[in-house]
Formats: sequence, structure tokens, C-alpha cells
Amino acid sequence: MFENVFIIAEAGVNHNGNEKLAFKLIDAAAETGAAAVKFQNFITEELVTKDAPKAKHHLDNLEEKVSHFEMLKSLELSQETIAGLKKYCEKKGILFMCTPYDIKSTEFLLSMNLPVYKVASSEFTNYQMLDLLRNQPNHIILSCGMSSMEEVEDIIDFVSEKNKNISLCQCTTNYPVDFKNINLNVIKTFIANFPEIKIGFSDHSKGIEASVAAVALGAVIIEKHLTLDRNLPGPDHRGSLEPLEFKSLVNSIRNVELALGSGKKEILDCENQTRAAMKKSAFAARDIKKGEILKMSDLKFLRPGSGIDYKMILTLLGKKFIKDVLADERIKIEILES
Repeated sequence: MFENVFIIAEAGVNHNGNEKLAFKLIDAAAETGAAAVKFQNFITEELVTKDAPKAKHHLDNLEEKVSHFEMLKSLELSQETIAGLKKYCEKKGILFMCTPYDIKSTEFLLSMNLPVYKVASSEFTNYQMLDLLRNQPNHIILSCGMSSMEEVEDIIDFVSEKNKNISLCQCTTNYPVDFKNINLNVIKTFIANFPEIKIGFSDHSKGIEASVAAVALGAVIIEKHLTLDRNLPGPDHRGSLEPLEFKSLVNSIRNVELALGSGKKEILDCENQTRAAMKKSAFAARDIKKGEILKMSDLKFLRPGSGIDYKMILTLLGKKFIKDVLADERIKIEILES
């Protein structure tokens, strides 16, 4: 699963409750090269009270004066639709993922035996939900926005008691999040503190820079919102990437993966010709007669580097020349006494 950076196109609720739009998001996600497309499953009555206030990004990103409850109700997908989306993902060759937000939705998704379950930041400390998820063997990806390091440690301990097949994503829960609040260096903290699990990044920023940088820091999971049109009404569109932008993200991450390499410093095959042409080797700085002693003052170092380098010359100093050498002639071992 993690042979390459695992890139999740978060469709989320960017379908706006429209089933046709949800299927189009799968098409778009598959075309970008993402490994998975992820939706959200919830029953509004099981998730929020009728008088619950909206979050700040709901207020910022939604013009209509609907309640938190009404907003979520308009974004629900039925279980039949969720099952249809999964089947369509199989046809399109992209992994279907879905995040539950209440116990009944969790039980429904568990009945589907998904290979990967994603826990949203809002549910990160929902022990009732986590207890259900940890008692199955498939992979669990945990996002930990709005949580302290102490809470992260507690949740990792709790889930891993029953299921060690888990990953952890750094996340700042704001839509969109300012760059100054992303705190990508937490990725390094997680890698150091949880070496036994994979670390990722759930990105709610604008653009692709933060996700690409996260990969360079060691993230092996990237989750980013995908929308067909950032101007559509809805709570998450403004912080999402449109399809061409998402494809650019995927390509950039794949290039960074290649650029990171093995970490082993060595002369690469692609450098050999350039090394021979651009490194320097020893040449005579003047005409030298047979029988003279090799001294550093008689040498100059010039391109190409296909001759004797400085380090080897140090082992040859003091040897006699066995033939005349002209100025600018390359110094060779054969013209020195053995």
C-alpha cells in the first residue's frame, strides 16, 4: 500500500448531496492518478443536534443562512449511493474510501469490509467509534487535527492495543488553513516518536506546496480535497483543488519521490561522463627532463579528470621521471619510476 506515497483525493461532501456529482468526482479522481478517492458517510440525526452552531469555515464559506443541521442534511448520501460509489470505483480502478462520522455509519462501513478506514480529525478522540474500528484487521488512517500530543499518544496506544495496522496524519482543522498554521514539522516529530507507524499529512491549505513539502519531510500519505469547481457552493470547495491542479499535485509528488532517492551518497551512472569531463587531473606545468623528481610545484590541475587526481599525486611525489615530459602533458603513472 505504501510502495509509493499514498495520495487520497478527498471528495468529502464536495458532491453537494448530488449523486451524479459524486460519480463525476470519482472520474476526476481516477484521471488525476490518485490512489484513492474518499467520501464521507453520516446520518445527520446521529451526528449533530438541531441547534448546533456552525464551525467558522462553515460561516466563512457558505452564503445561505441554513443551520449546521440543515447543511449536513443536504449533504447526506444514502447507504445505497455509498455502495454504488464503491462499485463504480472498482470499475474505474481507484480505491474507494469513506470516513464515518457516527456509530451507525461506522457499522455500515465495517459491513463493507473496506481495506482502509479513515478517521477524521473531529472523530479522533471518539473512543466509541475507535473501539469498533480497532477490532477489525484492516488499515486505519487517523487524522489528528484539533488534538494535543498527549491525546495523540493516548489514541495511538488505544487503537494499537487491538490493531497495529495504523497510520497517523498531521492535520490543522481549518478550511482553508493559513500556511503559518500548517506546522509541517510535526511530521518529523511523529516520525521520531512513532517509528512503528506510517506518517502522513491531511492538507487543507490552498495550492500544492504544503503537500509536496510534506513528502520531502517523510510523509507517505497525502490527503487533499478535490472539487470539480472551486466556485460551487458548499463548506469545503474553497480549500479544494480542481482536477488539473490535483493532477499537478500527483505529478509533483511523484517527482519528489524520485528526487529523494536512496539516501546513499555515491557516484551515479549518469554522472560518470560528466565527472570525467569536469573533474581535474595532473598536467605538467613546465617542460620536465628525464631523471627529475616529481614535485607539486611542477604540476597544475586541469580538466578533464580522466588522469591522476590530487589525492593519488600525493602518493607519487618524489618519484623520478623515466622520460622527458612537455609542458601541458598529462602526467601518467607509466612515465614515473615504479
